[in-house]
Amino acid sequence: LLGIFEQATYTDSTIQLEAGDKLLVYSDGAEKFVGGYDDQGTFHFSEEFLSLQSLPIHEIIERLKAFPNSIEVDSPEADDVTGVGLEVL
Repeated sequence: LLGIFEQATYTDSTIQLEAGDKLLVYSDGAEKFVGGYDDQGTFHFSEEFLSLQSLPIHEIIERLKAFPNSIEVDSPEADDVTGVGLEVL
C-alpha cells in the first residue's frame, strides 16, 4: 500500500539489474497468486509463482492476467490484478 499513509517513511536504495534479471510490480489483487505471510509475519512466495521464475517476463504477466479466472473467490474478496514487468536482456 505504497503512498497511502501520510506519516509513512521509506528508504531509498539502488540495485543494478543484470542480463536475465526480472522485475515484477503487482497490485494487492495478485497476492493470493504470488504468495503470503505466515504466522510470524515472514513472506513466502507460492510454489505456483516460484515455478514461473525461468519463464520470460511476458509469459509471467500472461499467467498473472489469467490468475483471477483460475481461483474461486467470494465477490467481496474479488480485487483487480495489475502487474508491470520488465526483463533485462
